Amino acid sequence: MKRKFVEKIYIDPETVDYPLTQQIIASVSSDILEFIPASKLLWEKSGHVSLGQGKKIILVSRFEGDFLKPCPGTSRDYLCCQYHILNPVMGCPLDCSYCILQTYLNNPFLRVYANLEDMFDQVNDYLGHFPGRLFRIGTGELTDSLALESLVPLSGWLIEYFADRKDVIFEFKTKTDDIDHLLDVEPPPNLVVSWSLNPQKIIQKEEGGTVSLERRIRAAQRVQSKGYKVGFHFDPLLIFPGWEKEYRRLLDMLFSRVSTQGIVWISLGSLRFPPSLKEIIQKRFPSSRLIYEEMIRGLDGKMRYLRPIRLHLYKKIINQIKQVDDKVFCYLCMESPDVWRRSMGFSPQSNAHLDFLFAQSIEKRFQDIQLSPPDSSRYSLIHSSFFLKNK
Repeated sequence: MKRKFVEKIYIDPETVDYPLTQQIIASVSSDILEFIPASKLLWEKSGHVSLGQGKKIILVSRFEGDFLKPCPGTSRDYLCCQYHILNPVMGCPLDCSYCILQTYLNNPFLRVYANLEDMFDQVNDYLGHFPGRLFRIGTGELTDSLALESLVPLSGWLIEYFADRKDVIFEFKTKTDDIDHLLDVEPPPNLVVSWSLNPQKIIQKEEGGTVSLERRIRAAQRVQSKGYKVGFHFDPLLIFPGWEKEYRRLLDMLFSRVSTQGIVWISLGSLRFPPSLKEIIQKRFPSSRLIYEEMIRGLDGKMRYLRPIRLHLYKKIINQIKQVDDKVFCYLCMESPDVWRRSMGFSPQSNAHLDFLFAQSIEKRFQDIQLSPPDSSRYSLIHSSFFLKNK
């Protein structure tokens, strides 16, 4: 089913001969296509298109920058899991009130980069500099990994490229149930399909364009039945009237439908945003009350719930998860070692140590993922005193 929210697709003529561009042209009605140089379009129209309008417009062009980047951990005072982001698309067609992309991207369009061969060459070059390291890479930071799939069929390219790599766990992260195309292929053991989850009342009020909690969990159940590994992201966790009851109900629903044995990881992170986002939310989502809880500016400059509130949030969620299966790998996103210790019972010693814990958990729990090279050399090139004295 084609995404009905896309009203226009602009294609830079320089990209017409790329296979991805040809797939896009073949998949849509010609009346929504227009061929125009990307520079001309951005110069003439980007300043006159609102964020909401831009979510209905795709621009297909080339990208000359770095497709693969480390996750932008914002402060050395918070632990970052050393995830890597792959960006063949920038901009999300979904419209969550709290989305940080509203302050981050410098134009309103959904940018699709057609020069995939250049992207894969960059990935080859980058990973080649770190033999012996297991990377976790995903596309769900600057867009939703699957929301544009019916118009921009990227997943096939990504699955084909990453399926045979033994140094990468690749993740699609989504708030949709656009997974039919995944059910048509044999799932690679190193591919994770994950969902960002919140209670249904939050989805209805704050996560525009996304599918319901029921549909997300049903989709997770379907891909898991096919043989895919799954992940879940409780990020942002939110404070609202009745939140404890609603998150308890969410977790009960999730674990009654999805086997914990196939869950690779569960992340938890509380609401945080740059101060400049508050005014944007007030203007674009005047009925949202999320930004009016008591908050403080964190060490990274972002607004956050007070530490006791965050601790209470994390403890409630983690305890319920561990009561179901204490072997599920849970981690906190951008939190301090102190918050880790007080909510999780321990803290990684460094970002590199947290990266190692991911690889260790994957190796122990998922024997079908054949990681390479052998244990003795895998982490020796990650520059951390922890590994140098403990390998």
